[in-house]
Amino acid sequence: MQAPERKPIGDASRAHPVRDEDFYIQNVVILVEDVLFKVPKSYLVSESTVFETMFSLPQNQDEMVEGETDHHPIKLEGVKHDDFKHLLRVICVRAHQPAPNLTYAQWLSVLELATKWEMARLRTLAITKLTLNLSILDAHQQIILGRKYEHNPWLASGYTALMRRANPMGVEDVEKIGVADTLKISALRERISMIPSHDSGRILHTWRISDKPRGECPTSCTIPEKMVLEVLNG
Repeated sequence: MQAPERKPIGDASRAHPVRDEDFYIQNVVILVEDVLFKVPKSYLVSESTVFETMFSLPQNQDEMVEGETDHHPIKLEGVKHDDFKHLLRVICVRAHQPAPNLTYAQWLSVLELATKWEMARLRTLAITKLTLNLSILDAHQQIILGRKYEHNPWLASGYTALMRRANPMGVEDVEKIGVADTLKISALRERISMIPSHDSGRILHTWRISDKPRGECPTSCTIPEKMVLEVLNG
């Protein structure tokens, strides 16, 4: 096979060559705490509407563009460098490669930054990974995370666990999840207690969490599942 002919720059067919929009990779230097990162800008732009907007802002041609050198990086405030590194490990995985093997705490940091920077794909991936190990959290923690990240299935899981608990809701629950959620769960427990005992036991035993985005109730919902979803979507 004949090697492609390499022409000197002065013989280029264009006096001013243009950069290919897909395969001219531009790196950007980012400072997080006291650590510098240099990553392809396209990776951040393709995943995040926040970064896409930031990089589309006009730059002053008389000043050095932020992110071009180690001496003039883009500074990300309020972010830990370890958390940013975990996020980059997920971003830089290509489609044909498996997701990196992160710990629960590391996936939680990915979810935090993906939510903050509107990275929809990474947020979904992080939620999927965290849901696989949701059982390591107690009911209160599930509710707290469900509220923080606006994910109804985690809320429903925590609600259900407290509905099934033998002890009534009390001051400790208020301290952990707040008055509003405690009152809602107390009301659900009261509604469940009004169901005949032979039905309520069967219903709670066959409980199944709906994992639909907005917590829509499928036709196979059990009675308490409907109750929880009505409360969460109300």
